[in-house]
Amino acid sequence: MNDIPNAQGTALITQVRKTYAELPTSPVRERQSVGIYADWLPLPSSFGDYDQYEGFAQIPGVISWRFKMYLVKEDVPSWFGGTPWVGKFDEISAELPVNTIVEVRLSNSMTNQLGPAILQNTLQACR
Repeated sequence: MNDIPNAQGTALITQVRKTYAELPTSPVRERQSVGIYADWLPLPSSFGDYDQYEGFAQIPGVISWRFKMYLVKEDVPSWFGGTPWVGKFDEISAELPVNTIVEVRLSNSMTNQLGPAILQNTLQACR
């Protein structure tokens, strides 16, 4: 799927401190968060029976996480086409090694079927 003109994305991997409950005295737990911003994506339906994008992160052969991405409503959309999508998941208790794969994938919300990756990279080159 590398032939999508202008399609680019970035992932933010960060450690977050979250409370177990909304009480001020609740203990804190540390989690990893994966956030994705992807831009210049065509509508998912242009690839077939898909209606959304999902973020997908995996430690190969160990565990994976998937999360819904949301279309960003722009005040002045580009007349060139393409739209931005964002999403995040912040309940990862595992440490994310450099071989962790982060993807933007097509998805069908009615069937819960995950489609192919549109954008993909590992944490190898992260700064």
